[in-house]
Amino acid sequence: SSETNSGVLLADEVSFFKIRRTDSGSVYVTATTMTLAGIVATQIGNVFACRTERESVFKVGFFKNRLVLWGIITELTIISLLIYSPFLQRIFGLAPIGFKEWAFLFAFAPVLLFAEEGRKWLLRNRNRAVHREAPNTP
Repeated sequence: SSETNSGVLLADEVSFFKIRRTDSGSVYVTATTMTLAGIVATQIGNVFACRTERESVFKVGFFKNRLVLWGIITELTIISLLIYSPFLQRIFGLAPIGFKEWAFLFAFAPVLLFAEEGRKWLLRNRNRAVHREAPNTP
């Protein structure tokens, strides 16, 4: 029956990934580390991008909100401790990553920031066009 075939297929897939994970454990741990560090890196770009709803962060300024800066420092300190402390590596299943990996991850932060800046620019320009077209009413 199709249910039996689906069950066998699922079991085969699970065992394949289990074997693969066991055979390349260091790849799995590095991928887990890169995922977690990637979340942190993009959160940094996102916190700057979302500081205002419409105004550009380049106009507002990156370094005026000290709580945001302390949050970023804290976030980077915690992720560094998790990744580079052997004791915490074992607990969380992480591995140290190098400069190339960090550079790759932090390359996504500006992409996120500029995408949001583009959205804000479109929103500001749309609002200006609407206000120019609206008739003046007393």
